[in-house]
Amino acid sequence: MIQVNGTPFNAPIAPEHHEPSGTLLLSVNYPSGNPYVFERVLFNGSHVPFSSLSGLTNEIKMASVRSLHISSIAQGFKVGDMFTGNGNDGEVLKIETNPDGKDGTITRTWVKLTAPGGYEMFVISAITNHTAVVQ
Repeated sequence: MIQVNGTPFNAPIAPEHHEPSGTLLLSVNYPSGNPYVFERVLFNGSHVPFSSLSGLTNEIKMASVRSLHISSIAQGFKVGDMFTGNGNDGEVLKIETNPDGKDGTITRTWVKLTAPGGYEMFVISAITNHTAVVQ
């Protein structure tokens, strides 16, 4: 059964499950990214900021590490860590999750991806790999 709670959302773009808190993450406040970019939808339907990160103006898509990504966790990723493009060509932003399930350290350029020939790639979407298989 779907229940509408009547709480207005702030121009949401993309949803993602946040396992540590058991809540839904949304990228919000498109196109300005202000006063913040991400919020958590709580069990009662209300929503609160997830991060102080602001000013990202693209349509933000994100992916978070889940416990079923066993090989990723073995390689040092933590359940709940979230990744998204940061608005610069080829750059991926990382938000680490604290033990309380809230946002932690924000690394604005966690990695920079380049294509063959040195061309920068534009990160427009994050892909969640539920198989934990990387080819």
